[in-house]
Amino acid sequence: MTIKEIAEKANVSLATVSMVVNSKPGISKKTQDRILRIIRENGYSTPLVKNDLKKIGNIQLMIYKNRSEEYSEMPFLQQLIEGIELKSKQNGYNLAIKYIYANSHDFSDFKIEINDPDINGLLLLATEMDIFTLKKFLELRIPLVVVDAYFLDIPAEYVVVNNLSGGYIATKHLLKAGHREVGYLKSSFEIQNFKGRFEGYMKALVEFGITPNKSYTVFVHEFQNTNGHNAEIIQFGRERI
Repeated sequence: MTIKEIAEKANVSLATVSMVVNSKPGISKKTQDRILRIIRENGYSTPLVKNDLKKIGNIQLMIYKNRSEEYSEMPFLQQLIEGIELKSKQNGYNLAIKYIYANSHDFSDFKIEINDPDINGLLLLATEMDIFTLKKFLELRIPLVVVDAYFLDIPAEYVVVNNLSGGYIATKHLLKAGHREVGYLKSSFEIQNFKGRFEGYMKALVEFGITPNKSYTVFVHEFQNTNGHNAEIIQFGRERI
């Protein structure tokens, strides 16, 4: 069975199946047992199998994680994994998925794994990655494509959403509808994608002759509540509500 078929049968996300297969924390024992039972009964075709390594190619998808928020139920990640798995299979490649948690391991450990001669290429989901960490990955002697992050000063192969255009188009739509007090929800956690969207927002305001008002920028802060779950604080200027 593919990861998609297992997820559908277990009624969970693709990322949840991946986390169970890779023995990652954050999934309940009941869910783990259900997924593992399905795998035992039906098999799992995605992980690298040493006996089959010479028959087809192998691609490693590495998901870099630098926040407390769990990736497992994010629709974007589920669709991304599904698309990568589909295209990998269509082109004769096995797909192995691995999560990298910032500050949890020494990079040298990952370097040994990634330089496995049986891996033909690396897809690096770098949404939350900073430029310094990316440079370490680019030193690896393996074909690498950076997904969902773009650094202007770093030459690499990128697949990324046009965040600037997205922020610009969304803001322009509101301005064309007659709205002149357009706000922006801005995460306190800085990633490259957010920077592009904010630039698009500002570009549209200036184009319409509107002076950006800092008070219309709403900061969203993540924190962990007493139950151990992630929550958010929305802060207008210096006030929290």
